[in-house]
Amino acid sequence: MESKYSNLLEHVHLSIKSSSVKPGLRLTLNYQNACNTLSTRQTEVINLLFYEKFSYEAAVRIMDINLRSVYTLTWNALAILRKELCCFLLAFLETVLII
Repeated sequence: MESKYSNLLEHVHLSIKSSSVKPGLRLTLNYQNACNTLSTRQTEVINLLFYEKFSYEAAVRIMDINLRSVYTLTWNALAILRKELCCFLLAFLETVLII
């Protein structure tokens, strides 16, 4: 079942520019790629809390789960995103710093 929030992430991009990269070269990471590893519930909680600016208590009511579950889903989702985006940034820096 597709979450009603899944299309929201298609429009979010992380762009990285560096003066050490050839002029005109721009590396763009589609945030959706990093989010593909999240579960439907993790994606939903990230959208509610960070894009729609709902409180944790509002997310509890909307998702119909307890507060501890919202905290756990959020913590796990952020850990996955940190890992995915960190791997991307390290790979990017390796390509920039290797002469």
